Amino acid sequence: MSRTHILLPASFSLLILAYLSVFYVQEHEKAILFRLGERVVSDFKPGLHVMPPIINNVSTFDARVL
Repeated sequence: MSRTHILLPASFSLLILAYLSVFYVQEHEKAILFRLGERVVSDFKPGLHVMPPIINNVSTFDARVL
């Protein structure tokens, strides 16, 4: 088996994992981090943030409405 057959799927899966683990909070938004459906963190500042993507989920809300 050539190295291309191994490296191509591995790099593709790493790109997907990186895409799922990065989220962005804008200035007018509030973000809440959930771990297995339970609220963990809710004080994110605006900007780019990283999280473990498998068990965590982030929901963003417009702070102008709240």
